[in-house]
Amino acid sequence: MKGTSRNTSHDGFLYQQIAMIYIAKVYKKPATRDESIRQARLNLERSVDFVNKREPEDNSLYLDGIGGAYEILGDLSETNKCEFYEKAKDTFVRQLPLIKGTPTLPMAKLYLWSLSVLRLGSIWSE
Repeated sequence: MKGTSRNTSHDGFLYQQIAMIYIAKVYKKPATRDESIRQARLNLERSVDFVNKREPEDNSLYLDGIGGAYEILGDLSETNKCEFYEKAKDTFVRQLPLIKGTPTLPMAKLYLWSLSVLRLGSIWSE
């Protein structure tokens, strides 16, 4: 079809939504748990690739969704919990400087601190 082009400006969000469908599938069809987690991971990686190509200021909401999805995968995974929690933390840390002039900044900092304490080990234990 000559002259038609697909708008790809929201593909990152689409990949996030596909990842969330696979995450929901983990709950609905436990027999496909490992494959669903793998597919969710692949779609989150595609979403991250999309985010990496955009202007940083445009990525705050994308990063929030990606980080949240990685955190859920950490909760669901039996073998890669630490890897998923680390990716969630890294994504939220990447998002932090993009949150400007909003009342959510103190909450975001508190959330990142609690994530590091509860999920990744106490910061005082070393």
